[in-house]
This record gives sequence, C-alpha cells and structure tokens, in this order.
Amino acid sequence: MLNKLNNIKIATKGLILNGEFKDWHIFIEDLNKGEGAYLILLTSPDDTKGYDDWVENFQSLEGYLHETKWKIIWLDEKQN
Repeated sequence: MLNKLNNIKIATKGLILNGEFKDWHIFIEDLNKGEGAYLILLTSPDDTKGYDDWVENFQSLEGYLHETKWKIIWLDEKQN
C-alpha cells in the first residue's frame, strides 16, 4: 500500500502531508546516477503549478528535506 514516512525515495512519487506544500506531490530525480545532483520537483494537487529545486549530493538532499520538516508518504509503484 504506502511505504514508510520520510525514507528518501529516488524516482518515486511522494505526497507531502504538512507545511506550505501540503497535498502536493514530490518527485526526486537523480541527475547523475548516484554521482551527485538531485532535482526536486513539486507539483500542486491539481497539476496547475510546479516548482523545482536541486541539490548537489545526497547529503544535501537529506539536509534539504530535514529543513523543510515535510512528512512525506512515498507512493508504491503498484498504486499508480
């Protein structure tokens, strides 16, 4: 059904449960196949708005997500 909260998943859609982007979807793309640089994509619930950001490595990604204090449920591929 749904995976654990807040384990960082790459290339998996997630749902943000709190904060400014509550109910938005998040998707993290590995731009360099594990060598650093991650693209963070946010999409509004109605798909009319989106934002992106990037970090240079996995440690920075962890810090980014920790700083936002988002609770994220990562959606299982079988649900799509």
